[in-house]
Amino acid sequence: VYIVEGQGRGTITDKDNNVVSQRDDDNQGKLVDLQPFKDMTHTTETQDQSISLISFNPIPDTRLIDVEIVKGPQTKTVTADKERVTVVCITGPITANDKPLVSLQHAKVFPGKTAELDLPENSVVALVTNKCYN
Repeated sequence: VYIVEGQGRGTITDKDNNVVSQRDDDNQGKLVDLQPFKDMTHTTETQDQSISLISFNPIPDTRLIDVEIVKGPQTKTVTADKERVTVVCITGPITANDKPLVSLQHAKVFPGKTAELDLPENSVVALVTNKCYN
């Protein structure tokens, strides 16, 4: 989960409704890895401010993914080696190989290919790949 804006309190409970994790110190710009808590119930509450977040849910849910957050302003070269890289524009617009991507759009970089990303100030993208190679 990447927190785009705001802050909230997260609680994770197991199948017996026991609290496994509770956190309220995560805020805007933070990537929170919830993969160790698969098959558990996740509840997010807001307090005095709202929260906007984006979730990266692998399909199938047995797949493990790696998410790298890249913030502008910068130019970044993305090379897909053995696995495809999915570029997700969280806050845009950005340019990927001279083509515009706006917020919540994505582009795929296939194995053996490269993409040049141009990220202006205040832009954020996620680079999503498989965590382990098969």
